Amino acid sequence: MTFEEWLEIGKTNKWASAPVCYQHTGIKLTASEADKLDEDEDAVCIAIMRVYKTTKEFDEAEKTNG
Repeated sequence: MTFEEWLEIGKTNKWASAPVCYQHTGIKLTASEADKLDEDEDAVCIAIMRVYKTTKEFDEAEKTNG
């Protein structure tokens, strides 16, 4: 199974969103999550996973940000 197939299964079953750039696009929130963030910025925890294009990119980022 390729990564694209795996990701498509997640999107189809509503387990995962399409990839977005947090820096440029941001992430989608429910209305209640947005309200909570307006009240208290630590009220909502949203996990974000970075997907690397290459293992070299992964190694470099891990080395830089340890």
